Amino acid sequence: MKRASILVLLAVAAQAQMQRAKFASGYMYSYYVPQSASTPWRPAWSPDGKEIAFGMSGSLWKIRPGDTTAYELTANPTYDSSPAWSPDGRFIVFTGEDSNGVNLMLLNVATLESTPLTQGSDIYADPVFSPDGKSIAFVRGIQNSSRAVKEGPDAVNAQDGQPPKGYHIYTLPFENGKTGRPTQITAENSYGRARLYFTPFDDHISPNWSPNELHSARGQWPRVL
Repeated sequence: MKRASILVLLAVAAQAQMQRAKFASGYMYSYYVPQSASTPWRPAWSPDGKEIAFGMSGSLWKIRPGDTTAYELTANPTYDSSPAWSPDGRFIVFTGEDSNGVNLMLLNVATLESTPLTQGSDIYADPVFSPDGKSIAFVRGIQNSSRAVKEGPDAVNAQDGQPPKGYHIYTLPFENGKTGRPTQITAENSYGRARLYFTPFDDHISPNWSPNELHSARGQWPRVL
């Protein structure tokens, strides 16, 4: 594990050499995926409030508030960012990008071992643990298929067949570092006309949990799932 002065890192750290995914363009990609930069990105407090994890220069790092030394948590071939802690502080789920796509990864905080949770050529982003730590909600942005016309509940769990193109919310069962089968939570829905930055079809983004419910934004408005 590397350590370095955070003050020095902010001033002179070299940008990680990375390959962007082949679809690396557009408003939604730019919104979700960090650019290659040497500045901190997407800070996340640990559950006990003693540490902050963040992405920088293609790796995950952590620092204690008041310290001037940050510790590198990952040194993967992927460009790592967007950390989110498990409620017990034992794991961090994060995004890793390579030339194929953006996928979810899991870091064991004790061993610093990284394990892929998803594979493919889509955008998997915005991971967040449920309050009980038994589920991970995330966004999947399907990149390589035509947008489905089908609307309504029949489109839920569309990953069993051909998923619709666009951004949808999924949940992933989680227990002690192991995951189960993902479930698509949101369904395809047409707004009826195009909007600024958006197609007529709703994109479901920014999942978050209340103590009992999962929330997201659909199109441009928040909703409860």
